[in-house]
Amino acid sequence: MKKTAIITYYYQSINYGGNLQAYALCKKLNDMGSDAEQLCFDARGESIKSGSLSQRIKRLLRKVKRLFLKKENAGFNKEVFTKREKAFYNFNSVLTPHSKDVYTRDTIKNCADNYDIFITGSDQVWNPNWYVPAYFLDFVSSPKKKVSYATSFGVSNFTEEQKSVIKAHLSDFSMISLRENSVLEDDEVFPVKPEVLVDPTLLLSKKEWESLCLDCPVKEDYVFCYFFGDFEKSRELAKKYALENNLKLVSIPHLNGYNPNDVGLADEEFIDASPEMFITLIKNAKCVFTDSFHAVVFSGILEKEYFVFERSANDTMKSRIYSITKLFHSEDRFLNGDESVNIEYIRSLSPIDYSRENSELKQMKEKSFSYLERILQL
Repeated sequence: MKKTAIITYYYQSINYGGNLQAYALCKKLNDMGSDAEQLCFDARGESIKSGSLSQRIKRLLRKVKRLFLKKENAGFNKEVFTKREKAFYNFNSVLTPHSKDVYTRDTIKNCADNYDIFITGSDQVWNPNWYVPAYFLDFVSSPKKKVSYATSFGVSNFTEEQKSVIKAHLSDFSMISLRENSVLEDDEVFPVKPEVLVDPTLLLSKKEWESLCLDCPVKEDYVFCYFFGDFEKSRELAKKYALENNLKLVSIPHLNGYNPNDVGLADEEFIDASPEMFITLIKNAKCVFTDSFHAVVFSGILEKEYFVFERSANDTMKSRIYSITKLFHSEDRFLNGDESVNIEYIRSLSPIDYSRENSELKQMKEKSFSYLERILQL
């Protein structure tokens, strides 16, 4: 049995999608006969030091902004981060296999002899705006095998400098797969032809995800909200939709400084929600309003009505949102223009028909399972 290491945004992360995709890839590989686990890699501070000067400046400014927001909500954040961190720790310690050691940039090479295959992904581990060399498996040397699974760049195009860096890192990868097809035209950066596969969360069935669900703490019918960005209109429409349909408004606030647009948004907030509770709140909602890729994924898996928005006017990640709505044959649920970001447009839409056979998604899943089987045969 081959020992497989996966590196992604996992260690000390309190991001729902990131942790659930990490869990899903481990589970599927181990169900297929592998001995796979997540690497506990502490990447804090790494991306600030990496990349071009302009990228580092932009990331530093975002970090300073978050620090100011956290200072304004210091009591809230101290309390909530502790609660949510505990909820994620309980989930990962029980359900997600992971390395006993915690690695840093200086020690990550020490794990190379412990595994036969190294997988990077999924999630935006290759996003050039927070470039970290370890996510390109730069610490792994031949004859160990390097593979990516449904990695995402999070952007639609690269600068020439970024192309050069990416090409150098990928030169010795045995297999490469992506989560979106938006960068496939830049084929000069790939040593082998990339395959486009499903996000790891889609490797598990609806029944498998429902098995993780908890008792729903909300007894009334409700709209579920989960937002990253600061787009006020998305919140306004969620309120209007809930009011028109006599629904309660429930949310999990995003903790990146605690967005002021979320203050007073919901009738009930679940600030300490675990990953299982995240799935539970989507499963039992009448409708989901979000700008989160993985909230859309779970809405599709659990066959829920949903509306998804851009995070801001300059959202660079909208290609991946469009890709997933297209895969679910619900592109009309991506509200990203003046003609669609209004309550009249929402009223005009018919319910999503989840009874219709989705042959494209079925084929994508089969392709993804086949890719995993080939990884285990390396």
